[in-house]
Amino acid sequence: MNKQLLKESIKRKEKSLLFFNASWCPACQEIKPVIEQIKQSRPDYKFYNIEGDEDLEELFEIDYLPSLVVISETSYKEYSGARQIKKLLQ
Repeated sequence: MNKQLLKESIKRKEKSLLFFNASWCPACQEIKPVIEQIKQSRPDYKFYNIEGDEDLEELFEIDYLPSLVVISETSYKEYSGARQIKKLLQ
């Protein structure tokens, strides 16, 4: 993933999905099929898989994995934990 492209995308307020996860995290692995469904349900959003990037976790103030950040032209929303992320499909 190119961090510069991500930062430019955010500055332009492009619709984006940022999935913060780690390979060692069981909940992150469990939620990946749900993340795929979310990606498919939002084809107009750019998707970024952010795995183990402490700099970006700090930038976005991510305290819990997995987390999904949804950015649109007018809003920024973080969903922390598998339970919150699953609610996006309801």
